[in-house]
Amino acid sequence: MTRSLGNQNVDVEFIRLLFTDPVEEQIAHRWASRFASLVGSRVLQLRPQSTLAEMIEWAATADVDSMDFALVFEPELRMGLAEFLDYAEHATFREMVQHLAPSARHYRTVPVRLGQRTVRAPVEVARFQPRFVSLRGFA
Repeated sequence: MTRSLGNQNVDVEFIRLLFTDPVEEQIAHRWASRFASLVGSRVLQLRPQSTLAEMIEWAATADVDSMDFALVFEPELRMGLAEFLDYAEHATFREMVQHLAPSARHYRTVPVRLGQRTVRAPVEVARFQPRFVSLRGFA
């Protein structure tokens, strides 16, 4: 997927190669896409071992509003983002992705309009699908 920042097009497909688990790959790609819309080509430096502090620095350099930065991760991490911010110097992109992956296996994302922007927000999917039970033969 290619995102634009001004007149730049930034392809973030590379991040998929750095995560082997399909759910982690989807999360990493989704976050990298959102992040690219904020920091442009700087996102090409994003790696699994990139720290949250580095990402915050890149966003600050690009004059990104703190709320916009939070919206990269917050729809899925929710209050978990605050925990990662407490140790931003050590929290890596991979750790953040892996933190979300187990719960993300039970979610799908849908587009949600936030002001001028549309982001994909998680919606819980029923973990156990109801089965149709036939009552034939019981009468």
